[in-house]
Amino acid sequence: MKTLQAQRAAQEIRDRALSLNYDHCGIIPVDELAVYGQYLRARIEKFPADRGFLERFAGLATPRQQFPWARSIIVCASFYGDYHLPAHLPGLIGRSFLVDRRRQTDCRDYLNGRALEAYLEACGIRFAAHIDYGVIALRQAAQAAGLGLIRQNNFFYTEKGSWVWLEAWLIDQELELREANQLKPCPAKCDRCRAACPTSSLAEPYQMSPGHCAACLSFGFGEGTDWTSQPLAASVGGWLFGCDACQEACPFNQGAWRGGHEFPGLAELADDLSPVKIVKADYGFLREKLSRKFWYVPPEHAWQFKLNALNVLNNGWREEYRPALARALADPEALVRKMARWVAAHQGLSG
Repeated sequence: MKTLQAQRAAQEIRDRALSLNYDHCGIIPVDELAVYGQYLRARIEKFPADRGFLERFAGLATPRQQFPWARSIIVCASFYGDYHLPAHLPGLIGRSFLVDRRRQTDCRDYLNGRALEAYLEACGIRFAAHIDYGVIALRQAAQAAGLGLIRQNNFFYTEKGSWVWLEAWLIDQELELREANQLKPCPAKCDRCRAACPTSSLAEPYQMSPGHCAACLSFGFGEGTDWTSQPLAASVGGWLFGCDACQEACPFNQGAWRGGHEFPGLAELADDLSPVKIVKADYGFLREKLSRKFWYVPPEHAWQFKLNALNVLNNGWREEYRPALARALADPEALVRKMARWVAAHQGLSG
């Protein structure tokens, strides 16, 4: 009887999630995440220089150390490739950051997550979650629950491709419900994602070095990214924040982005999302608008956006960029002035 009740409870949670616009929902025992610890150790061994960064995620494999009452994990997937993107933004800013629902409290995806949490509360189910980064290894949990699979570029895919959000909740109930998918694995000889990676951070299938990733470099984690001393500055090319190169090259993503829906606030901000305008922007705008939207860069490091923008200008230099460079040479932030002098030297201009 207890097993039948648990099956019914799991199915009801899944039904509620699907009614809230999630495409998939599964529930797995919390201890199944131990495999993530093995995966993380293997990656640290492969990329020892990234140890400090990677070790931050060790707790995602053992959530019961922080939440000893946790018994199961609810994990859900929802497609975000149905949002409209202004034409100049793909290739400049990563798509997931353009439609990031994690702090966009008027976004349907954010509201759906809170509605599911309200349902869990109404059912008397204790839960823990962290919408920004999660409390467990999301991709591994979603794969274990049968929602899809992790491909060679390390991104999680459903039948709709990799443009999907994953969200998970630790719960105090012993429940289990798995989906079955018919996804085919990556062809063994396919290397399109690795060939497309601008900085060669995809060293081999299912392995990625954060220290070489164009996206991670653009976030400026920690003290920021000083492009003047970064050997990969030119390789980053036109990416100002984030990078979608490996996902865009993937055959399983071809034609997957549908567009159509408007993401709250994106159209109003889009015109200001150009490298030239960001270089010229005042810091009030960068702190209040860009750091709120692209929150991996905190307001106190808002100068990182200008450093990234100057790197993009340098990598695709045009004479029309001269006024923006002149503005940067007189910027109130010393790091920006240093970067502007570096760009001027690269372009044979007086800095």
